Amino acid sequence: MRPWIAFLLLVGCKETVTVNLTFGDTTPLPPIGFRCRDSANKFLPARAANLRVFHVSMIVDYYALDGIPDCRPADMIKWCNDKTHDCHVITDDPNAPRICIDEDRTLGPGDDAVKAMADVLTALQGRLLTTDAPHEPLIVRAVATAQTCAELAGGAAYDVGKLVGCAISCPVQLDTVTSDVLLALPTLTDSCEAAVDACATGAFIKD
Repeated sequence: MRPWIAFLLLVGCKETVTVNLTFGDTTPLPPIGFRCRDSANKFLPARAANLRVFHVSMIVDYYALDGIPDCRPADMIKWCNDKTHDCHVITDDPNAPRICIDEDRTLGPGDDAVKAMADVLTALQGRLLTTDAPHEPLIVRAVATAQTCAELAGGAAYDVGKLVGCAISCPVQLDTVTSDVLLALPTLTDSCEAAVDACATGAFIKD
């Protein structure tokens, strides 16, 4: 199943455009950005499990790019390191809170945190996130963390020891897209804790 979440954008005085974000196939496992392993070979979603309770917050925000660079990570870093381009997080501002959704699951017999993470992503299908998404060129980012939305209020920093997963889109202007926008983590292996850290902290966009 390819779960998606939606933005509504006001294009003119009357017209709106619905933009769907997808994480790709989430069955039976979540996409790689949400099932990375740490240096001890443990899945990051295990950080969100406390006894039989699985709690994860899903945070969606945007990186303004001041243009549309190529989607390759090296090219995006080169673009944003060029001082003529103003790359910055749009929603890490106390006056413009990040979109944050708390999700809780009870782990039954035989359930594990990786499956629970897949269930959370699947449950997001069709969720309307905002009716006022930005119109400028940007990257959409989704971060999963064991922290609560209350802990992250006002743009508080992520605790990297509680990160569960992360995914980003290619550079895009949301009011011009004609298909779903895929969010993924640029990695070739599930030993990708460092990639999740870089994605969540913004190091993926500037070296």
